[in-house]
Amino acid sequence: MVKKRLIFLERILGTLLLAAFALAPAAAQTRQQQKQQFLKSVDESISVSMIVGNPYRYVGKHVDLHCTASPIHASDWFGCNDEDGNEVVIEASTHDISPGQSLRILGIVDQPMEMENENGGSSNAGTVKALFMQ
Repeated sequence: MVKKRLIFLERILGTLLLAAFALAPAAAQTRQQQKQQFLKSVDESISVSMIVGNPYRYVGKHVDLHCTASPIHASDWFGCNDEDGNEVVIEASTHDISPGQSLRILGIVDQPMEMENENGGSSNAGTVKALFMQ
């Protein structure tokens, strides 16, 4: 009788352990794996000048931009220029960014940011939420 109960308990314990392992969440992706996954969804044809030219058209698109950081005036966004001087707003911490720094921005085009222009009026600036920067 005792032996039958032990065998029964071993089976139950084994079943519970298998169930626990089956329900355990998959290992979290590393930052590098997340970046590789994001790169698969990027539309490489979209450039800084295209976003500047039509800031609403590309909202929600995943982009890979190469640009140079402008002078920094805020802690959570900065301007970034392409080689032709077109500038987009990059939503990201400016903690490790220096003016003139060349950057690769992997991100998602966001709703344009209303900005004051040099004439005192306002304009809508193309905006990208940076997910990865290097």
